[in-house]
Amino acid sequence: MKTFLIIGAFLFFYSFFISISAIPLPTNVDVVSEEKQGQNGIIRSYVPNGVLTSVEEAIILDLAKKRGIERVAKIVTHYMLPSSAKAIRVEGTTKKEGREVSRKILSITYKGWTFPEARPGKNDLILGDFWAGKVYVRKQFELKVSGKSFLCSSVTGMSFEEAEALLAMFLNKGFKTSGTIRKNALDQVDWSQPTRFTKRGDRLSVGFLAKGRGAGFFDLTLKKENEGFTILQMMQAMP
Repeated sequence: MKTFLIIGAFLFFYSFFISISAIPLPTNVDVVSEEKQGQNGIIRSYVPNGVLTSVEEAIILDLAKKRGIERVAKIVTHYMLPSSAKAIRVEGTTKKEGREVSRKILSITYKGWTFPEARPGKNDLILGDFWAGKVYVRKQFELKVSGKSFLCSSVTGMSFEEAEALLAMFLNKGFKTSGTIRKNALDQVDWSQPTRFTKRGDRLSVGFLAKGRGAGFFDLTLKKENEGFTILQMMQAMP
């Protein structure tokens, strides 16, 4: 029994963290969205077969207002990979305090797009075929490189200036790689979308989103060298 549990745990984590060389990028059909500035200044970013009608948008905006998003900045539809089910995300306008940038986020489920067995939770707010839980606040930190701003979820064990220096290195491709890192793997990383910078003792690790919406993210382990840094290991996590 113990052997089966160990094997099951291995397979579970293997499905989330596997070698990047074995993971192809999703196709454009999977990830490309239509994005436009529409009525009321709201950005709409919709996947194919996930475009909301004006009537459905009105329900979405009503749900968001009732959940505490005073002003909506963006409505997003996205696939719940690796399935074909879709979901909706509403983002409020950003608020900035120093380097901290925050916005309210509301995840919304549409009965016609979700899994057949999905049902509203006890405390979910329901409007027609749509339902939503509570709003959460997403906090990020602003990093600046060459006059451009980038948002990152966490900077741990180092200063913001150190994180900015690391980000500049990645943006300018000023790094070395170990022999185990393949060039086509690096091509899949979106260097303009950092997720975290972490330093614990001599250990440095960073995170970046993969190219293509919903394509997961990369974790990179770095080693400090005399003339910069070397990427020792890259792992990709899929949603």
